[in-house]
Amino acid sequence: MGLDADELGIVLAVALPLLALVSRRARVLLRHARGRVALALGRPQERYGRWFLAEYGVLRNIYLNQVETLDLADSYISLSVQVEGEASAAQVPATTLLAEFGPRRIVIVGDPGTGKSTLLKAYGSGLLRRTAGNSELNLFGRTNELPFLITLQRGRVVVLLDGLDEISPPAYEAVRSAIHAFVTADEHAELPTSMARVVITCRRQTYRQIEDDWMAWFSSTSYAIAALRDADIERFVNRRAAQFPAERPAAAFLADVRASGTVDLHRVPLILTISVGLYTQLTAYEIPHSVGAFYDEMVRELLRRHDFRAENQLRMNRYRAEDKHRFLRELAVHLARTRWSPFADFTYGEILEFCSARRGTVPRLRDDRDFVDEIIDRSGLLIRTTDAGHFAFAHRAFHEHLAAAQLARDPQLGCTFLLEHAQNPEWRQVILLFCGENHPYVAPFLQALADESVELACHCLATAEVSTDVAASLIDQARQLSLLPAIMETVKSPVTDTRSLAFEALRSELLWIAQRASPAERRRIFSGLFGGHLPVAGKVLLAMSDHATPEMANAIAELTATLPDDEPTLVAPLWHCLAIPDLHRRRTTAQQIVERLLLLAMNRECAETLERLPALRPAWVADADRTAAYPLKRGLPASSNLVSLLGMGHALRVFDLLPRKNLYLTALAEPGRPLAMIETSPFWLKLSPHRVVQVLSWSAFIAALVGNLAVARLAYRGGVDLRQALLPLLVSLAVFTVVVVATSMWATRRFVDHLYAAPFTRWVYLLPTTESAFSPSQVERSGSSWQRGHATSRRDTWWPG
Repeated sequence: MGLDADELGIVLAVALPLLALVSRRARVLLRHARGRVALALGRPQERYGRWFLAEYGVLRNIYLNQVETLDLADSYISLSVQVEGEASAAQVPATTLLAEFGPRRIVIVGDPGTGKSTLLKAYGSGLLRRTAGNSELNLFGRTNELPFLITLQRGRVVVLLDGLDEISPPAYEAVRSAIHAFVTADEHAELPTSMARVVITCRRQTYRQIEDDWMAWFSSTSYAIAALRDADIERFVNRRAAQFPAERPAAAFLADVRASGTVDLHRVPLILTISVGLYTQLTAYEIPHSVGAFYDEMVRELLRRHDFRAENQLRMNRYRAEDKHRFLRELAVHLARTRWSPFADFTYGEILEFCSARRGTVPRLRDDRDFVDEIIDRSGLLIRTTDAGHFAFAHRAFHEHLAAAQLARDPQLGCTFLLEHAQNPEWRQVILLFCGENHPYVAPFLQALADESVELACHCLATAEVSTDVAASLIDQARQLSLLPAIMETVKSPVTDTRSLAFEALRSELLWIAQRASPAERRRIFSGLFGGHLPVAGKVLLAMSDHATPEMANAIAELTATLPDDEPTLVAPLWHCLAIPDLHRRRTTAQQIVERLLLLAMNRECAETLERLPALRPAWVADADRTAAYPLKRGLPASSNLVSLLGMGHALRVFDLLPRKNLYLTALAEPGRPLAMIETSPFWLKLSPHRVVQVLSWSAFIAALVGNLAVARLAYRGGVDLRQALLPLLVSLAVFTVVVVATSMWATRRFVDHLYAAPFTRWVYLLPTTESAFSPSQVERSGSSWQRGHATSRRDTWWPG
């Protein structure tokens, strides 16, 4: 090329760093290119990935009338799970449980509409999108065979099995045996399938009846999908704020939900999605007060959706919504009553056959196929499940609702039929919905149902509107049988008197247990009672706190000790207990309550809940206690409930009982009073040792780089001998960099030590900010949040700064 040694050295000095910078990106691009080529060639794993994403990665959301890409981080509700039957277990994101380092055998249970199926679809789609074009399967050369064995041995195979509760009884044993053989295969077998991760979903009530079949060999632990919290509901609605009309924004929807008293109904993702869809699409829509009314309104809207293309235009639908609604109700009952598995898939031929048999009940029905196709194509209520022509209702909940609604049309016959199936778990949800229908046979049906199952009859009170006498009789029977979880469901009743009876029954029973049962027995009872019902547990405890006695405060303290440290609904009852006069004289009880609130306040949502409660300034907490516990002047105001809580903790000497794993409490106990002195110097607010060192270090690096380029330029023009000047220059620049960094660090440390009379660097994260009082601080960024043996919750631990 005609270059001498010096010129070649300059070229290499410039080219090699550039190659180093782009090499990593080049490897990434090459790996993606390999993936694209493999995709084009149609290898089995890529073909499967394309099929899975096409089948499950895109969701036609019929409730919101739009197509959504399933994405756990965006459009999908971030569900939480907790160990089933353990109320004290912390809630963790479902994605954390399903992560690569999670258990290899997972059972996820939940009530209807809680998002079990959508969770698995979104999780599987997310895995495939994340590894698209970057899979380790592309590293095995030109073979066209799937290297499944290698992937399996590395534990990278995930099997997702949805809907164990939908397996028909004749097929149940065969399915169970097949799964058993799959997960117990010898690790040295030709295909060691036992190394795969397997996830199963099932309805909670169904799994409770069959869990003995699975616990010994599959998983001894099941995980329940937790009810949505208030913050989850707000996040879901706010993410869809653009879909709300200007005259009825997202904030108005949230206000209407609170005003209607249906917040607990909206803790179910399916109900929340339906409610948002109806609210955004119907101008005169008012939020119903029952689950059945939600489903009924949604079905009517889906059947009417294409009645008109736009205002003042012709109808697109040829058949009336009322006729299609009646047909679907009758079809739902017919399929459920005439099949071995009541709510299994059905064929297109079965729909046509039933339509032909009911032709006389549908006016203006000219063509059976045309009528059925309009329901399938226009409403989305019936969806194709296989290429062989099998169909199912869009959600099993719709099938159950339509069956219950049709049985309620002839309630006397419906009561007889459902009493015959009261012990069949497949019909449990239909019975609950049937009791929510407004018909005159609800009360006698519940009384007859109590002879079959008092537990189920009490559960039905959550949807039924019956007299106080009927409700009191059922609750008394449940108390005699110690069916506290059933009474817990009654708290959800739409009837105020029924809710009051349930609260009173629970208050009496829980007070007795807290005072007389052993700690182990209390924990067992409370875990079974509150597991999966934390928002309802908060309501029960709040009702108990209205009885302002020290004995009740002690009972509430004992109850909340068995519950997680991140449940916002526990804050209000504990805070109300601190308003009881002379509670501080019962020092142990007061300390338990304050300690529990301090732990809850380390969670951001709990701290926000605390701040929204009425101010509390008990006489036994002096201003000196508040100042000593929170000496910062630029942080929270003195009227803050959190400051008052810290003052109570100081007055009761609670801080001595807490582990020093929260940075604020650790700093509070440091010698030299760093928290009190941190605001004494305005200069300190602008000074960060890390920033000073960082700026000087980058300056030295840039100076070294400029010097190298200058020498290279001079050498190229012949102004200096590169071989003689390069080494001394590099040495001098290196020494300059080291001296600048060391000097800056020494000077900064000396200044801080002089200012605070003690080494002090880590508490910079506790400095007040100009943001709102409840913005997440950086206190816990070092990962030292207090964890009580549980996985970290998605709700960040924080402390005020």
